[in-house]
Amino acid sequence: WQRAAVPSLSNNRKKLAHMCPAISESNAPLSMTTEVAVQVAFSAAELWAAASWWSTALLRADSTLSQETVSRFRDSLLKGLQYRIAGHWYPETPVRGQGYRSLMCAETTDPLLLDAAWTAGISASTFRTLFPTPTYMWIDPGNVTYSHGRMYEKQIYPTMVIQNTLVEQAVH
Repeated sequence: WQRAAVPSLSNNRKKLAHMCPAISESNAPLSMTTEVAVQVAFSAAELWAAASWWSTALLRADSTLSQETVSRFRDSLLKGLQYRIAGHWYPETPVRGQGYRSLMCAETTDPLLLDAAWTAGISASTFRTLFPTPTYMWIDPGNVTYSHGRMYEKQIYPTMVIQNTLVEQAVH
């Protein structure tokens, strides 16, 4: 597939884009992009935990991957997640919008994961072989959990925030 070109930004939109990369790709009215920036600011820890978990799992699955490749994967996934959750983040009712915030690598693989892999230089077929066991992740306000194979759901956020330095060291 081909990527769409990023539209040029107005001065106000440029000021907000540093807070939320998804704003730089949005054509929405500025009032809507401000709301997106606020949502992303409140969801940053959950998204970071999710992207870090997938990149760490990727590195565990193939220890020959370079640090640069894993970092590109993580950064691309984080940007994709920021864009995806826009308009689907409800701290007051965390289960609302869950379908938009889930990731899966099973019989079908989430396009965000495949796009992040492609950005990092990993083919879709290679990525799928690195995750032979079905893996699901749910990213909710205040909670990130995953299920890998027959393992029951395991919470990684907020627990992972405490170990953020360890995750960062494992990926870099």
